[in-house]
Amino acid sequence: MAEALAEDSDRRGAWLNVLGLSRFVFRELHRYPALLRDLLTEPAWLDGNWAPETAHQVVRDSVAGVNGQEAFQAALRRARQWLLVRIAFRDLAGWSDFATTSGELTATAEACLEASVAFAIEAQRERFGTPRLTDGSEATVTILGMGKLGGGELNFSSDIDLIFVHSGDGETDGKRSLDNAGFFTRVARLAIQALSEATPDGFAFRIDTRLRPYGDGGPLVVPVGALEQYYQLHGREWERYALVKARPVAGDLPQGDALLRDLEPFVFRRYLDFGAVEAVRDLKVQIQRQVNNRRHRHDIKLGRGGIREVEFIVQAFQLLHGGRHFELHERPTLTILEHLRALELLPDRDIDNLRSAYLFLRELENHLQMVDDKQTQRLPEDPEDHSVIAASLGFDGSEAFLEALEAHRERVQEAFDQTFAAPQTAHPEEEPLEQLWRGDMDPQRAKEALAEHGYLQPERALETLDQLRQAKSLQRLTRTGRDRLDRLMPLVIGAAGNTPAPTTALARMVEVLEAIGGRTTYFALLAENPVALSQVVRLCGGSSFLARFLGHHPMLLDEILDPEDLYACRIRASRQATLERELDTTRDLEDQLNALRRFKNIEVLHLAARDLQGHATLAEISRGLTDVAELTLDKALELAWDELTERYGEPRCTDAGEARTAGFGIMGFGKLGGGELGYGSDLDLVFLHDSRGEDQHTSGGSQGQSLDNTRFFARLGQRLIHFVTTLTAEGALYSIDMRLRPGGKSGALVASLNHFRDYQMEQAWVWEHQALIRGRPIAGSPAVGNAFDRIRGEVLTAPRGSEALAREVRVMRGRMLAEHASRVGVFNVKQDRGGLVDIEFLIQSLCLRYAHDYPDLVVPPEKTPRRRDSGDSAVLASSNRAALTALAEHNLLDPGRAQGLDEAYVLFRTLENRVKLFEDRAQVEITEDATWQQQLERLVGEEWQPLTQRVSECRHRVATAFDEVVGKPERSG
Repeated sequence: MAEALAEDSDRRGAWLNVLGLSRFVFRELHRYPALLRDLLTEPAWLDGNWAPETAHQVVRDSVAGVNGQEAFQAALRRARQWLLVRIAFRDLAGWSDFATTSGELTATAEACLEASVAFAIEAQRERFGTPRLTDGSEATVTILGMGKLGGGELNFSSDIDLIFVHSGDGETDGKRSLDNAGFFTRVARLAIQALSEATPDGFAFRIDTRLRPYGDGGPLVVPVGALEQYYQLHGREWERYALVKARPVAGDLPQGDALLRDLEPFVFRRYLDFGAVEAVRDLKVQIQRQVNNRRHRHDIKLGRGGIREVEFIVQAFQLLHGGRHFELHERPTLTILEHLRALELLPDRDIDNLRSAYLFLRELENHLQMVDDKQTQRLPEDPEDHSVIAASLGFDGSEAFLEALEAHRERVQEAFDQTFAAPQTAHPEEEPLEQLWRGDMDPQRAKEALAEHGYLQPERALETLDQLRQAKSLQRLTRTGRDRLDRLMPLVIGAAGNTPAPTTALARMVEVLEAIGGRTTYFALLAENPVALSQVVRLCGGSSFLARFLGHHPMLLDEILDPEDLYACRIRASRQATLERELDTTRDLEDQLNALRRFKNIEVLHLAARDLQGHATLAEISRGLTDVAELTLDKALELAWDELTERYGEPRCTDAGEARTAGFGIMGFGKLGGGELGYGSDLDLVFLHDSRGEDQHTSGGSQGQSLDNTRFFARLGQRLIHFVTTLTAEGALYSIDMRLRPGGKSGALVASLNHFRDYQMEQAWVWEHQALIRGRPIAGSPAVGNAFDRIRGEVLTAPRGSEALAREVRVMRGRMLAEHASRVGVFNVKQDRGGLVDIEFLIQSLCLRYAHDYPDLVVPPEKTPRRRDSGDSAVLASSNRAALTALAEHNLLDPGRAQGLDEAYVLFRTLENRVKLFEDRAQVEITEDATWQQQLERLVGEEWQPLTQRVSECRHRVATAFDEVVGKPERSG
């Protein structure tokens, strides 16, 4: 052995260093000469290429064939000591980094735990038999590792935090029967004893089980169902904080993985919970109290700028943001720091400081513990020991080491102090508003205070505030809720005063706060985030639609925290990826339906915010709203299809001798078909299937049930409508209009392609062919969509008598005008003469008249789904604007007239969108009312006179074009 060292000077130097630094290594080598021999003669023992499985293999080999608890414990401890000597040697010799050392320590703990649990289970099984659930299957136990063990970053002499969980009720099948709770409690106790009991060979690991439900007062082993119920009903914020690191480390690992997936909604809230922020601050205060304790002054874990402060920052960000950013569900501290950098949740400077300090402190912690294998994080008091530790970290002397340590602790302390700092509560400029809100100010002074803050109608503002004080939803607030509201309201009053219409903004914010009611964490969210509050006040002040929208969906307030993201332009691919991420976190159908609604609400909010700030064109808003509808319909259909095929099997048919699966498709009409959806638009849909031939029935589901295809598709359509229109916790997805299906209200909900073609060719009215112009496949089977396109092209390009067609259009338009006549002095931009319907009917009349000779009017060449309009936005070929362009290109409509109609169409659609967004009105009616004129000026950003002149010119231009191209509207008969 001596020869081995004599021949290798580098290895000899490493040995001298390690033995000089670690009494533990020296002691264990003296105790186990065989270990010394292996280390000297077998280079593989010190090789750096050991995988975590190696530790398991070493432990298994050590305890294999061992009988009796005493022998098992001796073998386990010997294996543990051998592994730890190797780990300490490589670390102190400078041959491994922190990540490698902590990973190997974690693997060693897991290996010892796994062996102890297996030993304990076998010992109890010999006495009581195998534990069984009530259905006869075998019950199992899972051990969750918490803290550093769960994070895979164990320190050298750490205890390990565990929670024991078993499958559920039942009993063992042995002669001496025992209920499962008793069986697994015995298993846990024996495993803990095997690990932690002090014997002549020492101990393996100290065990701490106080993180289980109810701590020391609760059962040692908890059933899976009881654990889930405990966290859902009684879980506290510190337990959420602890579960961030939880990981199955021994026993039934798949059972543990499933359990943690089920607990994710408790640990990682989808929306930022500012009640959790307050709880995190409470945890921080407790840490600060401990830091200020003089006895922790030299403790690198619990003292100022110590390890726990770094871990607190990281885990608190995981807790607060993990619901939205799934990468934060990972556990290692250094990994999460890099995710926080990528997500820009912490500045790069703080990330760099925390990372370098964490590595320094953790390496120092390990070296302190490697001296004697003692669980200590205190710096030694003996100057000589200081020098030893400094040398182990590569410093020339203790002075340089202590300077570096102090610098790291200062930077950690600075980051800790600034992270989740309590908001400033005293703002001199807000004091009058605080008094005003509390009612401590006489009415005259209150009016003056409001006027000073920008309110032109302070009396109305005071009435609004009084309305809020009397609101029933807020009368029942808890003391905490009331405190949050009192902290928020002066900020709301001030922020509303900075908007163009303070009284309106305040009134709409009051409506939002009343709607939020008892969910006061949102009050805290707004009070904590001045930027978010100003955004909400500005959006609500500018848009009645958004105020109502946020009142119905307060969880969307979380989306306003980041203005850069709020106003970012989004494309379809990014929306699709967002929806997929939303659905990936769901557990059941209810979750999935809520996820669809949540996605839609978030996307509508982003589009409306961009629109409100003037960052988006009409084409972008229409296309965005259409994309959202298409994506959600596609997913809703997928959910309905999966549910019904699980029950009944896939719809099959034999077509021309070939057996195949029949398909189902959704066709969009109207604004959806034209890619021109507005805020609050319903969806005009037609459902089609391509089942035909023989053997038209489903293949049979999980319970052998089968249906004929007609009934299957009818149920599929009904289920789809239910998924889309049902009110859930997140509201309804869309309203659906199915009246364009063959036969209208009296027709079958889902039609076959053959029936659809026959109906369109032989029975459909002209208005139904007009509607077909804007029809297109939205979701479902591509084969059904392609067949629909062929039928649509065949129907629309059929020859027609131009005069008969024009008369049908004139009569239909006349009937509509009679049914929807506006009062004198009012112009409804959609229904009245010269409005949107006139433009649409004119386009449809010309397309139907000329499509036989010019098929590309209705069937785009090469199946191109989009055309380019005059701007930089893509529009669907089935849209009205694309049709105007095509008609002008073929000189079927004078190009100048087509451009004039396009300008009118854009103006009227813009007014529709703006009035819905700003005023939440379904109809746009231009009147001579002075107040409404002023409001319209604000909506479109131009003075009333130029606007009313533009509207009048466009109306005249459209009516004239309709009369000259189609003829004056007329009544039938």
